[in-house]
Formats: sequence, C-alpha cells, structure tokens
Amino acid sequence: VADAWRFQVVIFDNKGKYVNCFGDTGKFKPTDVFIYDNKIWVANVGGNKINVYSKDSANNLLYSFTQSEPGKPDYLYSPTNVFVTDDKVYVTDFGDSKIKIFSHDGNFLDTVGSYGMGMGQLAKPKGIAVDRESNLYVVDAAFENVQIFNKEGKLLLFFGGPYKGPGDMWLPAKVIIDY
Repeated sequence: VADAWRFQVVIFDNKGKYVNCFGDTGKFKPTDVFIYDNKIWVANVGGNKINVYSKDSANNLLYSFTQSEPGKPDYLYSPTNVFVTDDKVYVTDFGDSKIKIFSHDGNFLDTVGSYGMGMGQLAKPKGIAVDRESNLYVVDAAFENVQIFNKEGKLLLFFGGPYKGPGDMWLPAKVIIDY
C-alpha cells in the first residue's frame, strides 16, 4: 500500500497481516505501487521519480529514474501512478497532464496525451492500466471518464462522464483490467 501521509509503502501478506514497511520523511512520498519482475515499482511524487526496490528486500533501493530537469520531456513533475508491462513502464505525470513511457531501466520512450479539454487530451490524469493488446486506459478525474489509447497513442474511445446516472463517474481515481 502506498501511504503518502506516512511517507511509506506498507506491506501486508495475502491474509491482510502486516509484514513490513519502508520509506522515510525525506523526499519520499509514495502515491502508487506496482509489483513486477520481483521488483516493487513506486511512484514517488515527493522525489519526482520512480523508485525501484527489490521485492526480496524492500528496503533495498535498486535504482530511480529520471534524473532529468524541469522542461525536459522525460522530467516527472508529479508522478502519481505507475503500471509496468513486459517491456515498458507507464507513469501518470499529473503535473504535466501526460502519460510518460519509459523502458524498465528508465530510458524515456514516449508520451501519450497533452494538457487540454479536447478528445484525447488530459486535464487531471490519474490511474492507468495496459491491456494484452497494449491499449492504455487512463482515468481523468476532470472529465470523470476513462480514455483508451492504442499502442501508438491514438484515442480509441472513452467511457464514463460527469455523474448523472448509471455508467457515469464521480471523481474516478483508478482503473484495473481483469481477464
């Protein structure tokens, strides 16, 4: 569990029993966590980066990215959500209204979306997920919908909308794909 107010990631077993926690009050403010390839990937909004830890020893920081500066395309202004696939790391940069895509070792690859109120643009991107066909699902709290982009970053469709009835949303934050 990413607990931004505790400045820690809290670990529980499959029965909900507390196991351990890690983090500190320095520049660590976790907002999302993703387990993949025996690693714990953490969106660290306090440090403007993605931290990657060993799953076997959670206190063991393996590496972080990016080391970029504001204004560069790979800089993470407010990394709030992370999703990892076999070859890519998708990061919601809430502060830049984009989804930024990196390789597993942190090399910048591409972005999806831009700031705006039009189709395929993002105003308050939050939770993300990627399906088996590499389609990217992005929750946007401003539009109160989920937009779906193909692997080339083109908008396919969206669902939801401002809450008025069934199928609409009110402040959505996360999306999960379950087969």
